[in-house]
Amino acid sequence: NVKVLSEDRLQILEAGRILRIQNITLTDRGILSCKLNLKSFPVYVNHTLEILVPPIAEIVGGRKVLNLTENSRLELSCLGRGFPKPTVSWSKQGVQTEGIQGGSIILPEISKDDAGQYRCTASSELGYSSDTITVHIMYQPVVKLERKYTDEKNIFTLACSVD
Repeated sequence: NVKVLSEDRLQILEAGRILRIQNITLTDRGILSCKLNLKSFPVYVNHTLEILVPPIAEIVGGRKVLNLTENSRLELSCLGRGFPKPTVSWSKQGVQTEGIQGGSIILPEISKDDAGQYRCTASSELGYSSDTITVHIMYQPVVKLERKYTDEKNIFTLACSVD
């Protein structure tokens, strides 16, 4: 006497001792109950089914390039999805970003040194996934003036560079 939801992907095998679920999805996770009908009383055995999902990293907003002005605020958020829940970390141009907890980077007042490629990585024992965004910072140019006077030949040189 076996009772199961009627779905084509569910099979009862070996006289009701095995439940096979084909094409398993996230909606299949949960508690599965097995009822044994004994003469004196029924016995229930519960099994918890968890579905393992490799990590997926996604920078919120979906943009691949972000253009900001100097002294403005930079806020980047990353979602790490999967089961078990992945840990999220950030790096900038391949260097691990120190002091960042969780999935967000907040820089209240950016400078030109904050420009570059930021990578969000979600990782678990099932692997890792990453997403990147390039941050461009528009800033006021720095003008450098260099003056040289050579006394011997009475030559004056003026050099101007912009950074």
